[in-house]
Amino acid sequence: APLQATVIKGPFPTANSDIAQCDANGNFKFSKAEEGIVILTAQCEHAAPAVIPVEVKPLMDHILITLQPSASIMGQIIDINGAPVENALVTVTSWQGVQSLNFSTKTDSQGYFRWDSAPHDEVLFNIAKKGLMSIHNYPMQAGIQYRVLMTAPFKIKGKIISGSPTERIVNFIATTGYYFEKEKFVWDDANSVVF
Repeated sequence: APLQATVIKGPFPTANSDIAQCDANGNFKFSKAEEGIVILTAQCEHAAPAVIPVEVKPLMDHILITLQPSASIMGQIIDINGAPVENALVTVTSWQGVQSLNFSTKTDSQGYFRWDSAPHDEVLFNIAKKGLMSIHNYPMQAGIQYRVLMTAPFKIKGKIISGSPTERIVNFIATTGYYFEKEKFVWDDANSVVF
């Protein structure tokens, strides 16, 4: 049966031209596709999403994407005391190496969330709630009832001193960063704080 799915072009879509909506007959079209291998992600309510590589070339045949029955990913967000965290934002960040899946929900009054149009394999999620530490790239998959702990933010205290006894430090900037591997950092300049 034809599905009115959403089809996304590329593993990291950045513009509306990277997204096509299928019509009632399940047909979609990208007008400005460049030749070469492109990744397509198809997503529809009540069906598992699909990611397929496609070779774009002149006079190519129509592409047929078959979506399988969906799975459900579910869980509960709790705080350090075991109390449910209401209105925590749960968002898909990555699946099968692409960042093109579109799903986001908030937890209910008991901290529960559920995604019923999920794939059967592992998906990475971000979980955020104001006043609690965000969780990045948390892996979840169907068939497991998750209980995810969110903790209060850590407090970092310190003192900056000058290497010269005649120079006094009046103010400074603190910048957070992410450590990936030996000598590889990514600095988050947008969240720098002036002290």
